[in-house]
Amino acid sequence: MKKILPFLLGAIFFVGCKPQTETPAPVDPLVALKEKAQTIAAQQVPIEASEVPQASVRSATLILIADRTTTLPVYNFRYTSQNKLTGISANEEDFWNLIVEDKQATITYSGLVGKYTLNESGIGEKATITYEGKSNEMHYLYKNGYWVSSYGTDGTITTRAFSKEGNLLQWQTIDKYGSVLYNATYEYTDIPNTIRQEINRWEAVHFAFRGDVLGKYSTHLVSKATINGINILNFEYTKDNANRVKNISIKRTQGTFELPVALYTYTYD
Repeated sequence: MKKILPFLLGAIFFVGCKPQTETPAPVDPLVALKEKAQTIAAQQVPIEASEVPQASVRSATLILIADRTTTLPVYNFRYTSQNKLTGISANEEDFWNLIVEDKQATITYSGLVGKYTLNESGIGEKATITYEGKSNEMHYLYKNGYWVSSYGTDGTITTRAFSKEGNLLQWQTIDKYGSVLYNATYEYTDIPNTIRQEINRWEAVHFAFRGDVLGKYSTHLVSKATINGINILNFEYTKDNANRVKNISIKRTQGTFELPVALYTYTYD
């Protein structure tokens, strides 16, 4: 018995001192994405720029110029009494629509439906984006009224880096594996951006299909955009007698291949 007791005490001591293996609580992927997006937003330098008043563009005609000239439909724009863009039509058919009711906004465009929850300033903090039967919940973060980062339930994070003058310098989206899905860089003219210009695609039509829902636009008009390292757009502008943007000519290349030049002509109220 004397020999057994020390053995039992030793066994109890060993078991009692054995490290406990606890499974760590799982990390919510959306929380992790939120933290990354908040870090991105915090790194954005303060933007020391006043918002540029937007002109009421009444219509835009787009012509593609290559071996032969192709004329696209005339795009007509609609606004509220506060000069907020609410719709774009092409050949009298609705092309893009924005409906705002209280703190909710709905954008419809080419099969996409975005339902936005607006904050007290009237800009979107959260949205459910539905396209081709798939939905993604997006969350947006701002700096001085400019959309600087966002994250979604699909695992993507978007970074939008601005200069202190309020010009968007880079727009990048990465997936949940860290792969770059989209990357664009921008250079600028000294012409004020009075036409809600925001370039996020190399294809025509080059309009911003977010209205005023996602905050302020760049202070100046783009001179050059490089999208995904291969699509390069070079912009030239002419003005009318009232110093408004009258024409935009966009020379587009895809690697060594020259795309048709896109020529826009704007009219105003």
